[in-house]
Amino acid sequence: MKGIVYLTDVGMKNDGKMASNFTANGWAYEHGIATYALGEALTFCQELKLEIPGLVEVTEKAGQFIIDNQNKNGGWAYLYATSGGHTDSSVAGWQLQALKACSHTKIKYKGLQSCINQGLEYMKSLQNENGGFGYSNKNKPAGTKDYFSLTGVGVLCFQMWGKGSGSEVRKGVKYIRENTKFDYNTADSDLYAHYYESQAMMQAGGDDWKFYNELFRDQLLNNQNPDGSWKAPGFGGHGLGGNEVYRNALCILMLEVYYRFLNTGGGARGGSRLGI
Repeated sequence: MKGIVYLTDVGMKNDGKMASNFTANGWAYEHGIATYALGEALTFCQELKLEIPGLVEVTEKAGQFIIDNQNKNGGWAYLYATSGGHTDSSVAGWQLQALKACSHTKIKYKGLQSCINQGLEYMKSLQNENGGFGYSNKNKPAGTKDYFSLTGVGVLCFQMWGKGSGSEVRKGVKYIRENTKFDYNTADSDLYAHYYESQAMMQAGGDDWKFYNELFRDQLLNNQNPDGSWKAPGFGGHGLGGNEVYRNALCILMLEVYYRFLNTGGGARGGSRLGI
C-alpha cells in the first residue's frame, strides 16, 4: 500500500508523468514501468474495493501520456520524442506492457487500439528472419553479443495483445528454444533477457515451457544468498553487475511466473502451466 501511495503521489505532483528527472533518457523506462505498476495496482484495488485517493486519476493520465507520446514510427523514444529520437524494442516493450495493464482497468483510454496496432507493427519490424527480435533494427541484437536477447519482450508483447498464435510468436519461441542459455555464474546470465523469456515461454506452454522451466528454475534457486538476495551474475550488462535492487527484482519477477496469473491471451498450448 505504501508503494502504491508513493507512485500515486509522484504522478499527482507531475500531472501523471512518472519520473523525477525529465531530462534523462531513462525516464521513458521509469514512466513505462511505473505505469505498468499503477495499472495492475488499480485493477486489484478495484477488485478488493480499496480506494486510494488519486490512483484512478494518475493511472488515467499516465496511460494516456504513453498513447499521446508514441513515436511516429510506432515505437517509443527516449524523452518521449514523437518524431526522430531513439526508439528500440526495450523501451517499446515497457509501454506495450503498461498499456495492457491499463486496459484491464475500467478507464477508457482515447486512441488505445490504434496505438497498440502501431506498436505491434513497430515490434514486428524489429524481428529478424531467424525469429529473434533486434534492438533498434532487426539486424542488431542488444549489446555486443550475437544473441537476440530482446526476443522475449517481442514475443511477450504479441502474446499480451492476443497474438499468441501468430507467426511472430512461433518464430520467436523457436529462436529462444534453440539459442537461449542460462548459467548464472558465466556471461550466459542476462537476467533482463530471462525476465522476458520466463514469461514468454510460460505463455507458450507445453514442451516450450517444460524446456525453459528446466533451464532457468535451478539457476535462480541455487544462486540466492541466505539473506534472500541474489548474488551478482556473471553477465554485467544492463547495470546488473552492481545494482542489487534491480537484479533481485528481476529474479523475483521471474519466479512469480509460477504464481501470477497473466491474462494475456497468450494461447498456452496444453500441458501443465506451472510444472514446478
